[in-house]
Amino acid sequence: DAEGRAITAAGATARVLGGALSATGAAGEILTIVGRPAIESLGTVFPELLVNGDFATDSDWVKSAQVTISSGELHLVSNDGSYQNASQTGPFPNGCTFKITVEQTRVGAGQVFVQFTGGAIIVDIPATVGTHEVYLENTAASAQSINIGRKVGVTDIDITRISVKDTSI
Repeated sequence: DAEGRAITAAGATARVLGGALSATGAAGEILTIVGRPAIESLGTVFPELLVNGDFATDSDWVKSAQVTISSGELHLVSNDGSYQNASQTGPFPNGCTFKITVEQTRVGAGQVFVQFTGGAIIVDIPATVGTHEVYLENTAASAQSINIGRKVGVTDIDITRISVKDTSI
């Protein structure tokens, strides 16, 4: 693990901090910064921010009345078209961009979206079976929860995994 270790050559120093590579010259000036998305593409794995994102147990998620967790799946249901959702509190700093992965195994009706509670940005998840990746910036001043909810109308979707990873520097 290279986190925090410095490499110095010819007066310049390179260091990995918080998943980002920074380099400074002999006078302390910043020479280059390679952000987390670039490092991630090289194989660095960002830590998972959700607990129980695989729904192994019926815990850690706040669910509205028609939403359930069972058999390793989140069942996001709205039989009557009312707003239904599941949310989880976590370390989601304002201004950071997060990679959100949602794995849907069944789409019976409707569509879901993700957002940070109180945030202005809502990202729709495609209404198809499969693994979907989206990027979402937390614009809410005090949001500490990620929310996945039904977009509109009657909804019946099974989700086997939700992942949230901070990709900001």
